[in-house]
Amino acid sequence: MPNRLAITFAALLALLPFAASADQFAYLDLKQAMAALDALDRSPREVQAFCAPCGDARATAIEVHDLGIARVWDDRANARPYADGEGRTYWEIELDGTGIDLAYIYVQTPAGWENIALKLGLGATDVPRTLSPKQLPR
Repeated sequence: MPNRLAITFAALLALLPFAASADQFAYLDLKQAMAALDALDRSPREVQAFCAPCGDARATAIEVHDLGIARVWDDRANARPYADGEGRTYWEIELDGTGIDLAYIYVQTPAGWENIALKLGLGATDVPRTLSPKQLPR
């Protein structure tokens, strides 16, 4: 019978690719965040949320009432911005006060519902460039 530790380790290794792709562009540098904010501000007031790596079958429509940008803090009660150790601080895009990951947000374009991270030239992986009709909400 296999060792429980070996089974647990193998299970964790199997989850690593999924975990690594689950948070791609939630934290952005200021230039990326400003470009995303501009692109979202030009789009209609609805976006689609769709996470292919999470196993979503259909997108979820999100009506955007408030769009913003916020600096990412080490701790909400702390006055120190989150930094990567090389002096770069990060920002996030907020829809209605909630931070989003650009890799899983789609905006309406002439090409259809297009992934905003890919539209901005960010290297999102394991996400479709556009949503197919089957992936749109009913």
